[in-house]
Amino acid sequence: MLADITRDILACTTCPLRQGCRQPVPGMGNPSATVMLVGEGPGEHEDTQSLPFVGPSGQLLRELVTQAGLNINQMYLTNVIKCRPPYNRDPTADEVRACLPWLDAQIRAINPKLILALGRYAMVQFMPDGLITRLHGHPQVVHG
Repeated sequence: MLADITRDILACTTCPLRQGCRQPVPGMGNPSATVMLVGEGPGEHEDTQSLPFVGPSGQLLRELVTQAGLNINQMYLTNVIKCRPPYNRDPTADEVRACLPWLDAQIRAINPKLILALGRYAMVQFMPDGLITRLHGHPQVVHG
């Protein structure tokens, strides 16, 4: 099922972001992961390699996960939006809406026990009324 979602993401042309990026970045990792990391969207390095979290921020994330004694290879890594916005600008509401069915499908396919929302755009998908300044660093339980 996850392979089908990945194939469909790679073929998606729903929003204009696809025309401006090198390639979509569907996600990667363990399809049976208990932990899913969800970021905002791909940056330049991710756009080039079609892999999530491979740029400088991703390298820091991987280092922090390792320092915490966890194995990032046992997690699933993805983003809210699957194509890089021009100049790394914030995604528009329409672009986020176009990609949300992909994220929802990935979550259903993997069924993780824990989702780590990395940043404001990821956080708001799970807690629409939340303010990152108030929630940052505080675990939240969201059912849905």
